[in-house]
Amino acid sequence: INSNVLRRDDRFLHTRCFTRDITDSKAADEVALRLADIIEHSDDAIVSHNLAGVITSWNPAAARMFGYTALEATGQSIRLIVPPDREGEEGEVVHRVRSGERVPPFDTARRHRDGSGIEVALTVSPIRNRAGRIAGVSKIARDISHRKRTEARARLLVDVDDAVRPLTDADEITFAAAKALGTHLGVNRCAYATVADDEDTFFLTGNYINGVDSIVGRYTFRQFGEECVRLMQSGKPYVVSDTDSDPRITPDERPSYALTAIRAVICVPILKQGRFVAAMAVHTATPRTWQSEEVELVERVASRCWESIERARVTQHLKESEHLFRALANSIANLAWMATPDGWIYWYNEQWYAYTGTVPGEMDGWRWERVHDPAALPAVKEGWQKSIDAGTPFEMVFPLRGADGTFRRFLTRVNPVRDSRGEVAHWFGTNTDVENERRATEANAVLRERERQAREEAELQKRLLYSLFMQAPTLIAVLRGSNHVIELANPPICRVWGRTEEELLNRPLLEVMPELRDQVSGLLDGVYRTGASHVGKETATRFDRGSGATETVYFNFVYSPFRNIDGAIAGVFVVASDVSEQVLARDQVNELREAAEAANRAKDQFLAMLGHELRNPLSPILTALHLMKLRGSDGSERERTVIERQVTHLTRLVDDLLDVSRIARGKVELKEEIVEIASVVAKAIEMASPLLEQRTHTLAVEVPRRGLLVRGDPTRLSQIVSNLLTNAAKYTPPGGHVSVRAEQDNIEVVLRVKDSGIGIAADVLPRVFELFVQEPQAIDRSQGGLGLGLTIVRNLVERHHGTVSAHSDGLGRGSEFVVRLPIAESRLEAGQRPPVVDIPEGPSMPGARRILVVDDNEDGAQMLAAVLTAKGHHTRIAYDAPAALKVAESFTPQVAILDIGLPVMDGYELAARLRQLPGLGDLWLVALTGYGQESDRERSRTAGFHHHLVKPVDFRAIEAVLMASHESVNGAPKQKKQAADSECD
Repeated sequence: INSNVLRRDDRFLHTRCFTRDITDSKAADEVALRLADIIEHSDDAIVSHNLAGVITSWNPAAARMFGYTALEATGQSIRLIVPPDREGEEGEVVHRVRSGERVPPFDTARRHRDGSGIEVALTVSPIRNRAGRIAGVSKIARDISHRKRTEARARLLVDVDDAVRPLTDADEITFAAAKALGTHLGVNRCAYATVADDEDTFFLTGNYINGVDSIVGRYTFRQFGEECVRLMQSGKPYVVSDTDSDPRITPDERPSYALTAIRAVICVPILKQGRFVAAMAVHTATPRTWQSEEVELVERVASRCWESIERARVTQHLKESEHLFRALANSIANLAWMATPDGWIYWYNEQWYAYTGTVPGEMDGWRWERVHDPAALPAVKEGWQKSIDAGTPFEMVFPLRGADGTFRRFLTRVNPVRDSRGEVAHWFGTNTDVENERRATEANAVLRERERQAREEAELQKRLLYSLFMQAPTLIAVLRGSNHVIELANPPICRVWGRTEEELLNRPLLEVMPELRDQVSGLLDGVYRTGASHVGKETATRFDRGSGATETVYFNFVYSPFRNIDGAIAGVFVVASDVSEQVLARDQVNELREAAEAANRAKDQFLAMLGHELRNPLSPILTALHLMKLRGSDGSERERTVIERQVTHLTRLVDDLLDVSRIARGKVELKEEIVEIASVVAKAIEMASPLLEQRTHTLAVEVPRRGLLVRGDPTRLSQIVSNLLTNAAKYTPPGGHVSVRAEQDNIEVVLRVKDSGIGIAADVLPRVFELFVQEPQAIDRSQGGLGLGLTIVRNLVERHHGTVSAHSDGLGRGSEFVVRLPIAESRLEAGQRPPVVDIPEGPSMPGARRILVVDDNEDGAQMLAAVLTAKGHHTRIAYDAPAALKVAESFTPQVAILDIGLPVMDGYELAARLRQLPGLGDLWLVALTGYGQESDRERSRTAGFHHHLVKPVDFRAIEAVLMASHESVNGAPKQKKQAADSECD
């Protein structure tokens, strides 16, 4: 309503009113509001844009579908949501709308803000202005991505079924399925795997790849993480979008993913009857967020793949079964055939055609009647029809005509083969030739009677043989087959083997007695394999008697093969005699003889050593006396000292011999008292010091000054320690290390004497405390002694209720002797060994010689050199072979007087080395030694020595040797060399 009021001079004149009908306008507004509400709440994206492509409206569904808000999209080009490959399509649509052409709805693709594609069904309408002209385009887009994916999945499953249906090979099936699935999902790899019985190891096959390497091979799920194993074995899919960041994958497991180029993965298990049997997986080399329908699709393809493989296996199995059946039916002697449920025969075996003389196809259906006897045919047909109608087996004897036209009687049996519902699916029949049955029956009766008689005779012989077998004193067994099953075993063999008959029979030999594997199984195998008998004499066989105990039994035995009826080797016949008592008796005799021989050898060695050890000190004594005679009474103090020292050595040897004798006869009396072990060790060190100093050893002592007390004879206790120290000093090369240490060990005092010497060989160590036993030294006697010291130590220790033991890691690795008594250790530094001595030269005289004296007995060497010098010769001294070689290089001796038993290298080797030096090829060699047996002399001659002199030597013999050497050098005839040697004995 619109009204006007007319006034004049503020005076009302009249009014005019106008009214307009706005019903249509109101209705239009309501429609517009309802339309706007529909657009606002629609699930479809509704977008409009002008003909230039500028967006003018954008509903909330469009914002949800494309990811842009209305504010962000409005004013932008519609190409904001159009994929590049669809821009031509968009231009064509706008052109058709502008032209007024109707655009029917169509399916297309649009682009989300994140770049992903969206499948849409698009409806396009023109927008007109008030003038009715087309001013823009309205589009309604419905998201059909899910429908499209569902359709694609359905097509994929159909494609997979079509691809694998004709295939029968499992690898071809898995590859075809993997290729179809991998291509559909656009992944880098798709693979199928079979799982081992441990439900962890898998074998990857069906390996479709796109841009990555093949990984066909053997793996374990545990390589890819415990979570993967858990999900697989529980039947749940394992889905990872990014293997580098997934918290379920540990740093130790990530290398497995990196090595196989797996950045994202779906792996689905296949469980059958609760067991994990197979899996299928898809991989990408970049991260990927998987959709639930993708996981479901992998599961469905995996299931189809498994079903196809199983179907192929069943089909193959059926084919193989059918082939096997036909092969079996063709291999039997009977005539065989198969028929349909109504009796139509469709298959015969080869024997049918061979007997009847027909060919395949000729007898199909009911045409078999032509090979039947017309007289018997009605009854056959009647009986056969009754079985067909009732579905029951058919059996009858009737004649069939052969290819030669004659009839033979056959026993015919026909059985129904039923399907899973119990209905007859096939009939299987056989015809067995029984024409000769009557004659065969009669002949068999005669044969059976003869067989009975032969069996009774064989049984009698068998009982006789078994009686002999069981009563035989020898061991007898029958072993059958390649694994030597014990078929028979008589009582003696049961007794010796330590098993009952029940434990032995019908079991493989090595199963019952595995300890025989390395002793007799090789021999038995050889006899069984080659058929050649084997005879063994006094063969030792070890038997396990339980609880780790074994017994060795000696046998004389024969292994003989026996054969079965066709001549093939059936087993081995074992006959053996226990000769253990004879062997042991002979061994005992041998041991007694060897012990007696060893004792005799020990006696001989003792006598030889005794002669050597007595001669060695006597030689310098005699030489010193000779020197005293040369010098007169003046200046004989040093010579007397030498005599005293050597006499002392002889006294010790005699004392040792007397001690051994007294100990053996039980005549040693101990004067026991309580003593400090420190005082015992101090006294022992005092007794052994001269030898330690002479050999320049370092002595380390660790003994508490007080507190370690022991009851015993102080003198004998010191003798124990002194003997051990002397032993260590003698058997340690000069400049070595000797230690004495004492400590308390519970109720015992442990005294240890250790050296860095030559060590003790393993075979000598158990006998080291026996009388006269020493380490084998060849000709080297540098250590001296008779092998009595350790025997005395052991006896004295045992008299003091103690024990002594020896330890060594072997030759060259030192030794340690451990005495268990209340005893301890101390420390002492030893002196230095005197160097090589140059004896001042005496006046030169005609016939004077340059003489090198080599002897590890320093007193003997020095006395001999002094006498030679006094006689006008030029002398040099060395106490061992290396020093001698060094002296000889500069001195160039004419005569070398060598001791044979030298340390480091013996006199024989030294002689050879000396003659190799420049200018010493004609060196005159004289052996001066304590070894005087004929074998020693022969060895010297072989080594090239001119003379062999035995200590102690008369100096006149040395003068005769030197005269002979002088005459030899000057061209005079050699003077009675052997006579000179004999004078020296």
